[in-house]
Amino acid sequence: MTTVTKIFVILVCLFAFVFTPMAIVFAGRTYDWQRLAEQYKGSAEVHMAKAMSAQAVAASQQEYFNSLLARRDDEANQLRARIEEGLLQIDNLTQDRDQLRRSRDSLESSTSLLSGQLQVKEEVNKTLAETREQALANERDLQLRNTELVQKNMQLQAELVIVKQKLHEQEEVAHNFRTENAQLRQQINLGPGLPPLTSTPTPGAMAVSAVAAAPIHGTVTAVDLNANMASLDVGSASGVKEGMVMVAVRDGQYICDLTITSHVTPTEAVGQIKLEGDRRIRVGDDIIDLNSFNAQY
Repeated sequence: MTTVTKIFVILVCLFAFVFTPMAIVFAGRTYDWQRLAEQYKGSAEVHMAKAMSAQAVAASQQEYFNSLLARRDDEANQLRARIEEGLLQIDNLTQDRDQLRRSRDSLESSTSLLSGQLQVKEEVNKTLAETREQALANERDLQLRNTELVQKNMQLQAELVIVKQKLHEQEEVAHNFRTENAQLRQQINLGPGLPPLTSTPTPGAMAVSAVAAAPIHGTVTAVDLNANMASLDVGSASGVKEGMVMVAVRDGQYICDLTITSHVTPTEAVGQIKLEGDRRIRVGDDIIDLNSFNAQY
């Protein structure tokens, strides 16, 4: 027997040993196929029921997830709307921020300008304060000088009262003298009197009238009895001066004396009525200087 034959015999034996149990097992299983089919059918029905239950659960879950997805879509839409609103607010806030920045820049510029103006004002206030202090110092000095002047004025007023009293007495004496002189001249029919006497002034006495270089003649143009004043149509151009004594006459009769005030112009003057007798001065009365009156009457 050859080697190939031996190998073939061995392979046939091995195949027999392997195929025989497999054939036996297959035969046993084929014999019990009806029972297995019923088992498979029951298992299939159970699996079908489970599948239907799972399908129902899946359908409900799908519906739930669909509703959940719809809610999520609504929420997403709301979020998109809120995002758009937020973006719009951001744009508005950005515009407000830019406007506020411009306002801040303008305010900073205004603040710088006002700071410069404030510095100038502070310097001006400092200068004004110094000027005020100087003015207060000057005011204190002026108050002291004013006090001194008031005291001196009071003293001068007291002296002036005394001088006025003496002057009034002298004017009354002169008035009485002129009146008596005029009456005597009319009684004895004498001509013009002698020129007025002159005397050396007493120290401390005030001058009553200024000496006229030439006779001064004029007319009364207005009379204010309340102010005891009369206006004349002669002035400084005719030799009238402040303090000069003029005499008012009417038809050659003595009326009163007039003391020229400070209101003197080249063609007009104002006199204060002094020593008025029984007659009252009126518009149209003649005016003559005191020296000429004494020489004529």
